[in-house]
Amino acid sequence: MSDRQRSADVIDVQAARFRVFSIIAIAASLLGVGLGAIDALWGISIAAGLTAVLVGCCYLWARSAPQRANQGMAISLYGATLGLGIMSFSELPNASTMPFFMAIVVLAGSYLLGNRAALILTIVASIMIIICYVGFAWAAALGLVPGTGYAMVGDADVLELLIMALRRIMFLFAVFGIATAARMALDKQLAVIQQREEVISAQSADLRASQRQFLTVADNVPVGILQTDQSGRAVFANRSWCELVSSSEADTLGQGWHACVYPEDLPMLLELMPAAEPESSPTVAEAPEYPFRLRRADGEVRWVNGRIAPLKNEDGSVAGYLMAAIDVTDARTASEQLKYLATHDPMTGILNRAAFEIEVSSALARAERYTNRCALLFADIDDFKVINDTFGHAVGDMALDTLVRRIQTTLRDVDTVGRLGGDEFGILMDQVRTREDALLTIHHIEAVLREPIIVAEGQSFQLRLSIGAAVYPEDGVDFDDLSRRADAAMYQEKARRYSHEKPIQA
Repeated sequence: MSDRQRSADVIDVQAARFRVFSIIAIAASLLGVGLGAIDALWGISIAAGLTAVLVGCCYLWARSAPQRANQGMAISLYGATLGLGIMSFSELPNASTMPFFMAIVVLAGSYLLGNRAALILTIVASIMIIICYVGFAWAAALGLVPGTGYAMVGDADVLELLIMALRRIMFLFAVFGIATAARMALDKQLAVIQQREEVISAQSADLRASQRQFLTVADNVPVGILQTDQSGRAVFANRSWCELVSSSEADTLGQGWHACVYPEDLPMLLELMPAAEPESSPTVAEAPEYPFRLRRADGEVRWVNGRIAPLKNEDGSVAGYLMAAIDVTDARTASEQLKYLATHDPMTGILNRAAFEIEVSSALARAERYTNRCALLFADIDDFKVINDTFGHAVGDMALDTLVRRIQTTLRDVDTVGRLGGDEFGILMDQVRTREDALLTIHHIEAVLREPIIVAEGQSFQLRLSIGAAVYPEDGVDFDDLSRRADAAMYQEKARRYSHEKPIQA
């Protein structure tokens, strides 16, 4: 709270106090007017009436300007004190009751204006009491006081009257002491309350500043942040999250964020939120990463790495969850491309030699475990150099791609074809029953290659393959043994083709 606002509040409180005091003082003064008129004590009526007029004028003067409340209260209190003195002096028999009314004025002054004003009022009231009692003694000496009706002071001499005045003054100072102690206690409590309010105000300001800093940081970090309550309803989404899912914060809040998560990944996220106990749950930085997919408003799917951690109350209970997500789509795509390029032939898209060897080794391990057979075929294109020299390397590349597509039409889903290099290819036939299954596949490949490849109008050629086969476990139990047997069989077949010998059976 600013000093200007605090000063305005103090002025408002003082104006409200003055309003209440004015109402009570005017009412009491008017009552004094009435009582004085009933007993024909016109001095009391006049003094009370003047007091009521004074308080009313001060109130109207301060009403148009609340900052005048303090001055108005001071004038009213001092005027009331003087009014009480005038009443007592004009109606001497009532002088004995004056201290009680003045005590009320002192208490009011202490409450409204503070201890210093109460002290001044007490001194003024004491002076008025001395003046009244001395004046009473002077009037009695002149024979102005009737002989009856003054049981308290009628027969007293000057010394006794001064003692009576001193007792009443001591009574006023006692009242002032009580008022001072009460005011000091009240001020101390108010100071404590004000201090607490200042602390709370400072803490609130710090909290608001922290919230602003959090929102500023959260909206500017390149990480999607989503905050949910304990039931999983979103209560905050930063700018990066909204940009990541291509949606507004209003559409994301509540359960709207569910529509931004790929349907197959949403159950996993909802299960991860309450998975950890509050005492053992990690922070966001410590939480494990979970890859999942987000679906943008335009239908595009983005891969993200996400972390989920609970938000705790002071007692350790879970108040909600914080989800942080980093877009890894480009990195994941690049990684998949690198992995693909590392395992596939860039021209034909089939496995390269290293990946093909791994695939064969895996098939051999399965065959050994389940007592199955598998076959390894090696194939080499006859006179491929002639095709490149005659039609160009572009046609040669097209021929390789056509060859692969035609071979794939003869294979089963469990079979695999790979490029071993240049114009050499390997074919893995998984789960074959006999050697004849491999020979039957070779015949199918030769059949699909009889169809010529058309280069241009009037220009075509026919691919021919030399193929050799090796069967696990008869011809070997590992890739090296099988590849040597298949390679040897392939070159025997190639030699037979060039010498027109009878085909060598695999």
